[in-house]
Amino acid sequence: MVDDASAGDTVSVPAGTYPETVTVDKALTLVGPNAGLHPEYDSRGPEATLEGFRIGADDVSLDGFRVADGTKGVASVGSGSTWSSISVTHTDFDSLSEWPVLHGFGSGGGVGTKDWTVSQSRIANITGDNITGIVLFNVDGVTLERNHVEHATSGVSGRRGHNLDGCSDVTMTDCHVDMGLRSPSNSLASFNAARYSLQLSMSDQSVSDVHVCNNTFMGGYDCVVTLGNGDISDVELVNNTLTDNVIGVRPQAGTNSSTGSVSRFTIQRNDIADQVYGIFVDDGGSSGDPYTDFAANLNDLSGNDLGLLVQSGANVTDGIDAERNWWGDRSGADGNVADPDELASTKPWLRNEQAAGTVPGKGCLDD
Repeated sequence: MVDDASAGDTVSVPAGTYPETVTVDKALTLVGPNAGLHPEYDSRGPEATLEGFRIGADDVSLDGFRVADGTKGVASVGSGSTWSSISVTHTDFDSLSEWPVLHGFGSGGGVGTKDWTVSQSRIANITGDNITGIVLFNVDGVTLERNHVEHATSGVSGRRGHNLDGCSDVTMTDCHVDMGLRSPSNSLASFNAARYSLQLSMSDQSVSDVHVCNNTFMGGYDCVVTLGNGDISDVELVNNTLTDNVIGVRPQAGTNSSTGSVSRFTIQRNDIADQVYGIFVDDGGSSGDPYTDFAANLNDLSGNDLGLLVQSGANVTDGIDAERNWWGDRSGADGNVADPDELASTKPWLRNEQAAGTVPGKGCLDD
């Protein structure tokens, strides 16, 4: 059907099992029998099941398929390709051995790509080790909306949810991400099993204008993490629930040697309770990249071993605004903060749990 279609066509694919990987090398809209129906939250009929799609053109849309029992799911042809305006919606990724969604894999791959959307889809039962559910590198314009990502198979190691290295203009909303750990300890076993729910960098590529709002992240070692040493700027985490992780939010967990920075990083109105560390301001290893305009306000940081850990030697240029959080007690942050260099301001604080997440303030995507 793809071979016979012309660029710009819409192709309807009937239910059935197609034991093949289809290369889409022209601008097409491919519509499966369950277009418009979420694989996790809606009742779906018979599926059009394929082993995978390979993207080799701009302006490709996939809606309503099941992608199962293959290697990669939806993956670009060529690690350095810049295929743009790609949409994957209402698609069920099941029992793949490699990456369900993959574009631009590798440092610097895909530079110049624009506009990828993955929405209303489900990822489950990844069978390979060291695999990430959604990998989008160096894309300007990323939309992740209402996806259900369950990368929780206990026998699979090195599990990762999302890697958005080098991306800009990112919106992630209303997604559920479960990496499988429950009440994990700060141990090598936890780290080896399920590493990161949302990884915003891994190289020296810049990441900017990131909005992560109204999501649930659970069961990973690090929930939201940056690993590279590029410039990380204008990131906001708003109204998310983080649970059953070792560390809720940790910028600069990597130790790459190139110089970068973390600036205008906002953590607001999130539930980051009952973990080992709620917010971990890492010193960045040997690079010691500077933090500027780093703020965490109106969050529930109760029940963690430490709600806020600021490592000694962290290169914080203008202090950390950690005011107006709920620390688990009306008396404030005492006993819930480790800050040997006294870089964080925690006063005033919230005096009851109900205030966290409900106090009026800047909302996701608000100016």
